[in-house]
Amino acid sequence: VSASSLRLLLAFLKANDHRDHVLQYRRAITDRLVSYSSSGIAADPTSIHLLCQVVESLFLGSTTSQEEGRGGELIVLVHRLLFSMQESLQRHRADTDSGCQHVSQRIGLSLCRSLVRSHVVPKADRNQVWSWTVRILLSHSSGMTGGNPCVLPPELGLTGLLVLMNGCGIAPSGAVSTDANLAAPFPTSEVYGTIKTIVARMDVVQLDTKVSRIIQKSKSEHECFYTRVPSHFSPTNDAASKTRRMAFSIAPYIDSTFGSCALVSSSSAIHSVSGPNVVSIYRWCTTLFDVYLRLGREASGGRWCPDGWLTASLILQHCAVHDIARATASSQASSALRHVHGCIAAIGICTAVLKNAYELYSALVSTDDSEAIKKADRLFPLIQYQLLLVYDLRRRCTVVLSAISGESKST
Repeated sequence: VSASSLRLLLAFLKANDHRDHVLQYRRAITDRLVSYSSSGIAADPTSIHLLCQVVESLFLGSTTSQEEGRGGELIVLVHRLLFSMQESLQRHRADTDSGCQHVSQRIGLSLCRSLVRSHVVPKADRNQVWSWTVRILLSHSSGMTGGNPCVLPPELGLTGLLVLMNGCGIAPSGAVSTDANLAAPFPTSEVYGTIKTIVARMDVVQLDTKVSRIIQKSKSEHECFYTRVPSHFSPTNDAASKTRRMAFSIAPYIDSTFGSCALVSSSSAIHSVSGPNVVSIYRWCTTLFDVYLRLGREASGGRWCPDGWLTASLILQHCAVHDIARATASSQASSALRHVHGCIAAIGICTAVLKNAYELYSALVSTDDSEAIKKADRLFPLIQYQLLLVYDLRRRCTVVLSAISGESKST
């Protein structure tokens, strides 16, 4: 179904004069949604979003007596998409890439995003939708499965996280939704517990003391970057002694996410680095850590100290640009692309840290408390350092991709 056709259907549904003409095609449109979910093809996020809007409007867009009970039908459809169809896809398409395997669950979660706060859906059904979402998220981030890391796919994780955020009244921008037509939100404590579990199972946030062990485990395929903060950005000796140095172990997470597959097989595939996979990784890391830090700040009662987050080193795939330029094997390019994907995930995490640190800084400078002002003055250079780190990661991506392109043209 084309995006233009879906937009036209939405326009008809919103126009009361034409709504009845479209409602007679409810079953056909629902069957198309199920067919799209079971096709096993990579799903376009825009088409998924529009198709879900059409289905939601068909089931929940009317409050007349003739439409009562349609919400229950939609709940049944969601359960089918989240569990029954997904199990069938896994049995029959074990070799399908992860982006295609989870199409039905992503569509089901996209529908959950509206259901979880809909005022026309009974509270018991909204609670069921919430528990299904949590179940999906935690089942894909449950540590080890068959000896291999069980990693939550970025596209699926982001879709599920948006359900929980909507359920708690948190907009993607960070604002709190106050729409009177929506049902009462879930407590933020419920989403915070789930997010803490997901972040812990990602195993990205580490203490600096574990870096050498992580690199040794990778047989030197991973390398620690940004281990020293320049002196003009560093906190004072007294503050530095109280800071627990951290490291973001991103390379193992990227390896777990992509498994043993090569990220590039031909020169034409190199530019896929700007495609949906990279966008999803960035949005997933940014949104997850932003909500995690924001809710953590609220839970701490304003006692959050961002120094360790702002000065964290990064564990990325080892990458020597001059070696890539001289390489003749595509495995070198694949390794370099893992480095680039790691840099993009790091940009996402660092952006979330930067946002939360700046919000804390803004709150500190808005007071007249002298201690708060001193804390803000100490925090500002670290915020500057974090901003420069994000720009340097971007520069690193550009340099490595240029080297890969040069390598691919020489093969």
